[in-house]
Amino acid sequence: MPTTPVVAGGRPPVQSPSLSALGSRPAPASPTTPPAASPPGSKDTFEAGPANPRASSARASSRAGVVDTDGPGSSHASKFDVKASAKGLDVNGSITLDAHLLNATGKVEKQVEFEYRGEKFRATIALNGNLKIGADASLDLKFHVGTDGKLNLDLSAEGFAGAKGELKGTVTLDSKRATDPDGSYAPLMEGKASVTAYAGAAVSASFKVSGDPKTGTLDFEAKAAASAGVGAGFGMEGTLDLWNIAGMAKRIGTKFASSGDALGPQA
Repeated sequence: MPTTPVVAGGRPPVQSPSLSALGSRPAPASPTTPPAASPPGSKDTFEAGPANPRASSARASSRAGVVDTDGPGSSHASKFDVKASAKGLDVNGSITLDAHLLNATGKVEKQVEFEYRGEKFRATIALNGNLKIGADASLDLKFHVGTDGKLNLDLSAEGFAGAKGELKGTVTLDSKRATDPDGSYAPLMEGKASVTAYAGAAVSASFKVSGDPKTGTLDFEAKAAASAGVGAGFGMEGTLDLWNIAGMAKRIGTKFASSGDALGPQA
């Protein structure tokens, strides 16, 4: 997947299309039995559009965070947290690239677990390549589930001036009930990520989804915003599991405004 340049500075928010217009989905099977996918329908592509929030009730904002250390010599740590508000649920992540460790091993491997309102989340990052950086850098992501039924993924990157080479790999986010220690994690987002040293013109952040929600999944492509100059391209493409996202949202108390939840059945 082609990537776009990123330098330290702006990270304008990008809003996703509404999923409420994509149609209803069949009810999933019981929690112990994976839901059977319906036959795929026609393919449609949706570009990012203006927000149209219709939240019917407010909820006090609250956070739950965790820190993942990078090992000896690291000056920073990777962090993930959750924020719930009247607008919906945001999972925020900052993945630290330790310059000494990355330049020595060519790898970024992290797993961060954290709990929020009875839900246990797990973010897993596995990247490798020949990217060289002169100082610690960071890859940031913000995954949004709105009370208006919208999904969005914002990407940004900082600290890549003078970087050379590239990284490729995967970034995943999944969750399960914290009260079920033997339960399996259910995928929310699975993406292939790429980070490439790049020199070029300014571009805007983008987020696109495509597919038929009746199958329970949508494909996505996200790219970070960039200013003119030298930095790193940061992009992801992969899948969003609508049924698992809807089930997670219900368990942590996120309410949708429309009659009939825009994200479909919620287990």
